[in-house]
Amino acid sequence: MNDYSDKYWHIQMHLPEGKDGTEIDPTEMLSLPQPVIGTGEWENRQCDYFKSLPIGTILMVRRGGQMIALCKITSEAYTDDELEKRFLHINYRNVAVLGYISDEDQPINKHLFSQGTLSSCSPWTDQWRYIDKLIRKLHDSNLDN
Repeated sequence: MNDYSDKYWHIQMHLPEGKDGTEIDPTEMLSLPQPVIGTGEWENRQCDYFKSLPIGTILMVRRGGQMIALCKITSEAYTDDELEKRFLHINYRNVAVLGYISDEDQPINKHLFSQGTLSSCSPWTDQWRYIDKLIRKLHDSNLDN
């Protein structure tokens, strides 16, 4: 098992069938009583990573350059026919939504998170620093409440 503990991840889920397929609203997946993230079933590293990321991994849910929410994975990967009918993804993970990203906290550089369905952010990247800053901001605001 790879050690992913030094990385944050980002995922986009609005095109479960690929670029020319049906578009869904990923905020609906995060608004369920038990929020979920999802991905298709492909023979590639993104799908393998999705299934093998450890519980507790922090990831940013995004739609292209728009950041939607910061989440923490809370379950192993699974399949669910009802979720698949509704959202078209095949693989799912339960998540805890740590916070939704406000307009003021959107990245200035709209291409900061431009690649891939699921990608990692190593500590030396601008993506990692952006997510880390949001985590600290959420933590500080929770201490104030």
